[in-house]
Amino acid sequence: MTSLTPEQMLAHFNVHAEAEFNGDIDTTMATVADDPVFEWPCMDLQVVGRDAVREVYLRMFRGVIPKMLNGGRRMFGFGDNTLWGESIFGLEEEDGVVRKHSVLTVAKFEADPIKIKGEYSYGSPGFLKLVRTALGNDIMDVPGVGPLDRERATLIPVSYIGTGVD
Repeated sequence: MTSLTPEQMLAHFNVHAEAEFNGDIDTTMATVADDPVFEWPCMDLQVVGRDAVREVYLRMFRGVIPKMLNGGRRMFGFGDNTLWGESIFGLEEEDGVVRKHSVLTVAKFEADPIKIKGEYSYGSPGFLKLVRTALGNDIMDVPGVGPLDRERATLIPVSYIGTGVD
């Protein structure tokens, strides 16, 4: 497996994030792999495949992105073809007040060509409320969107817990 440098991942992630912020679905999707898996563990939500990921982005572009009025990145971390990034945003809520919310995204990359293969996003309670509203009550009806299946998750064994296998 080809390992990406932090600079390569950050450059690709920046193109992706800027396209998201601008509501540019074509550029956003051009940064995503052919077989993406995106997850929102705090909402028990898994999104599998380009069509499902595209639909989720379109809903976010309508319901969350326009409410992002200010903010920026707090920190980044890097692993093997993985980037962790925390951002804090001022988001206009239903009552018209702008409040700070945070989101941590873990992006997994494939290397040739460089694409985002997976995103695992964790948000503050207020941010998740905005996301749930934007996704709508019918999000689970979208093909490729369903409950997160933690039973099938691949675990990295750690000695202090055990093998993770029954």
